[in-house]
Amino acid sequence: MYRKIHRNSIQIVSKWFIPIFLLSLLLVSACGKEQGNPDTNQKTAIKVMYWDETSYFNSFGDLFAMKYPHIEVEVVSTWELQKGGDSKQALEKFIEREQPDVLMLDSRQFEQLSPSGKLLELEPLIQRDQYDVDSIFPNLVELLKEKGEGRLYGLTPVFQGSVLYYNADLFTRYGVEFPHDGMTWQEVIDTARRFPVEGDENTRIYGFGDQYPLSWESLILTMNSTYGLKLQNEQTGKLSINTPAWKNIYQLALKGWESGAIYTERDSLSLGDGSMEDYYRRQLFLMGRIAMVVGDQSLLSRLDAARQNVRDIDVFEVGMVAGPVDPAAPEYTVDISLRGIYSIRADSPRVDAAWEWIKFINGEDYARIRSRTINNGLLSRMDYSKEFHGHSLEKFYMLKPKLGDGIIMDDAPPGVANELFKLSEREMMLVLDKKKTLDEALQTIESEGQAALEQAKSEQVRAAEEENDKKLD
Repeated sequence: MYRKIHRNSIQIVSKWFIPIFLLSLLLVSACGKEQGNPDTNQKTAIKVMYWDETSYFNSFGDLFAMKYPHIEVEVVSTWELQKGGDSKQALEKFIEREQPDVLMLDSRQFEQLSPSGKLLELEPLIQRDQYDVDSIFPNLVELLKEKGEGRLYGLTPVFQGSVLYYNADLFTRYGVEFPHDGMTWQEVIDTARRFPVEGDENTRIYGFGDQYPLSWESLILTMNSTYGLKLQNEQTGKLSINTPAWKNIYQLALKGWESGAIYTERDSLSLGDGSMEDYYRRQLFLMGRIAMVVGDQSLLSRLDAARQNVRDIDVFEVGMVAGPVDPAAPEYTVDISLRGIYSIRADSPRVDAAWEWIKFINGEDYARIRSRTINNGLLSRMDYSKEFHGHSLEKFYMLKPKLGDGIIMDDAPPGVANELFKLSEREMMLVLDKKKTLDEALQTIESEGQAALEQAKSEQVRAAEEENDKKLD
């Protein structure tokens, strides 16, 4: 409930206050930049892929309309793709039917379409208009080029990243060495175990945790966000969990879980009175009771909000380091999300207008506006994303981003992944109770999970056949 209220308040500010406050800036910029395009002042209309019309205008539609009143935008909602039909075939059919000029793609979709010839290369347009890309996160641009086999087919104004936050006061109090950039999960767990585990639920501290108590599933997902391991073998499509790589993650998770140093569901606080203050008090890192958490940039906003809403809050020094990292690739992070990569359809008849749209949302004016809030992502334009309320954001840009599908299961029927995690939790509890070895548990997860996957696929095929028979009748 509280998160919904907070999000709505952000939308109200972004939709009304920011456009009015910065209208003059945008109008002046429109007169002074990006001239020379032959279609700049011609009335035209483009189709833009986006979640839905309301969220489009809340995000940047109103601002774009102020600066480019001659370009009418029709929003092509991606709702049907969000409902589960987001396979490559479904995406291509959607694009063929709707004919959007601007495509909004996540990293997986971008990786699928970049080498297909369906996206327009942007470099010639960048050179033609002398569009500044130098201040855009260089490693991110290189990543997008890599997925395009050396060519740039899209740009993204924001991205989601994470760092390891720590409570410097707790480290000093208990004489534990501060975290450093590039820590591995082995080092994180070992460091967490150096903090005391004594005390009751209202006073004790934890070496590691999250915004809320970690379930077994969320702990595994948090750790795997560093490695980007898949649940399926890419060649065979079969589940692939009983492997040395997955075993390493499970071993580290078990080590932390058994130690009592991790804030888990078994330590969950009793329900409070439902007030805003209680909402923040249940987030123990904000209250100074967790030494380390892995989090994105929005944690800084929550920290500021907690300090404004909680009486007598324990104010502590916050530190950030880049990581955790995979020791096999310590310079990279796969814990990155690119949900909005914007590209131009290769055969669009309105390339110039579509390019004006992409230039705007990836440009300096929009970055200047977006720099006032970081809840929805980090800016790709680094000049406007250096700090937030006194906290430097440099650690978010330290590691080289590398895309990875991670836990995603290709073409798996809905619900299979959840069933797999229930199976994983059941087996790990048996390991914790010393009733099974880890090797035995992983073998069971893989074999029973594969059987559940095959059954779900068979039921999905049968349901589709029955639906086709109904249509024929």
